[in-house]
Amino acid sequence: MGEKNTEIKVQRDIKLFVYFFIGLVVTTIFTFVYRPYIYENDINDFGIAGSAPSFLGLITTFFFLSYFDSSLSLNKRIFYTGLGGVIYEVLQPYFRTGLFDWHDIIAILLATLVLYLCAMISAISKKKQ
Repeated sequence: MGEKNTEIKVQRDIKLFVYFFIGLVVTTIFTFVYRPYIYENDINDFGIAGSAPSFLGLITTFFFLSYFDSSLSLNKRIFYTGLGGVIYEVLQPYFRTGLFDWHDIIAILLATLVLYLCAMISAISKKKQ
């Protein structure tokens, strides 16, 4: 029984790391390639360039934190990741790491909602198995 639990944990950790790595790559591309291109060419992308790093970054952070610590329930991890994202966004001007932007708050809240919905869908599909 212990071997099976260890195998499940290893598979879970591999998935979380892969999701984190993919999220890191996509967030980096949006931050350092897509956003400068949109701004330099004065393209209207409906604010995606400005808020995508907050949206994608929060999801990436969730997978990073989940990889290293799964002691909290899934819903609590989602909630605290979202709360941390909002707090970070509000405190950015004080740390001089960026500007406060309501669009980023909305992106963070949407990312939190997406994580929650994905967790609910995953739980429902596991119950059906």
